[in-house]
Amino acid sequence: MSSCNSGHWNRWNPSRSRWQGCGGNDFTGTGSYVDDNGHGTHVSGTVAAIYSNNIGVYGVAPSASLYAVKVLDSTGSGYLDWIIAGIEWP
Repeated sequence: MSSCNSGHWNRWNPSRSRWQGCGGNDFTGTGSYVDDNGHGTHVSGTVAAIYSNNIGVYGVAPSASLYAVKVLDSTGSGYLDWIIAGIEWP
């Protein structure tokens, strides 16, 4: 699953009880798809939090593989060409 957003953290996420990221791409020019805004990581958790996380947060697709498609910058803003490139990314 990919999310055109502000990226996501490629780190241990307690709501998933495993590493959450599988990779991604940056279209903002920062050189990294790591989330510097927080919204993309929040969306990733909503999508893929696993059922047995002991936190009480359950995602809609807990076995999904997550790919960050960073089209928004640290302020949550982006250009239309960034978003189009993210949508078209394989």
